[in-house]
Amino acid sequence: MRRILVLVLATGINQWVGDITNAASQRNVLPLISGDHNVGDCGCYRSPVVETPHVHQLAEHSVRFSNAFTTTTLCSPSRAAISSGLYTYADVQTKQKFVAADEEDFVSLFNGRNLDGWIARRTERKGHVVEDGLLVCPADAGGYLFTEKEYADFSFRFEFCLSKAANHGIAIRCPLLDQKPAYQGMEIQILDNVGYPKELRPTQYHGSIYDVVPAKRGALKPVGEWNAQEIICRGSRVTIIVNDMVIVDYDLSQITDPELLKTHPGLRRTKGHIGLLGHNSRVEFRRLRVKKL
Repeated sequence: MRRILVLVLATGINQWVGDITNAASQRNVLPLISGDHNVGDCGCYRSPVVETPHVHQLAEHSVRFSNAFTTTTLCSPSRAAISSGLYTYADVQTKQKFVAADEEDFVSLFNGRNLDGWIARRTERKGHVVEDGLLVCPADAGGYLFTEKEYADFSFRFEFCLSKAANHGIAIRCPLLDQKPAYQGMEIQILDNVGYPKELRPTQYHGSIYDVVPAKRGALKPVGEWNAQEIICRGSRVTIIVNDMVIVDYDLSQITDPELLKTHPGLRRTKGHIGLLGHNSRVEFRRLRVKKL
């Protein structure tokens, strides 16, 4: 029913639009809010059957907002907030940039200038460097980089950009070491699922808890584009979100196989360092931040 009403609204604005090119002096705002649409549902979503020429005309000649954020994670409260302004929410404005309320209490781990707050390990191999405000693992780097502080329950957010066939890792609850962080701690896989040349097991795809818990696929953007990821550790539960898609949500206490626990003693760790694990592939990072839970 909502789709029909939206299409009626879009069709019925013809008289209002008129010859919009002659209405340059007007400053009217006509918000069109609809939900539950997907590619192909209507003309403005590339449907070959249902036409929406007036929506196209508005998009061509009017203001288009191409970057925005919603105030809640649920679609209905978000629409209510946009249309009425009466939905209670919180946001902060800093230096004329809006930051979502759920960023509160996050602490930056990277200042964009140097590696203060980090400890390099496996230093016989080339390590991570700072390039133009980014934290970069060069293509020939195999070193590790750990936070100075340890974290137990936390949310770790970051953005990353993969090169073709890139392979990297994020250590969590890991001791400071030079070998086997995926076993003595845990490693969250960072990988170009499409371009990686070798055959992969399910627990080796991007976002998987390496060799233990497989991740859902389909969340990654194409190589060369920036992705957003969040790793949440709360007790024995690990949740991993990539580009707003939950790809892992697993309670490690369910793992009782003695052989697996013997191979991966880090699964029972409750505290440790966060680390970037180079595997001789170029990966760029930015906006690394953490919040203790």
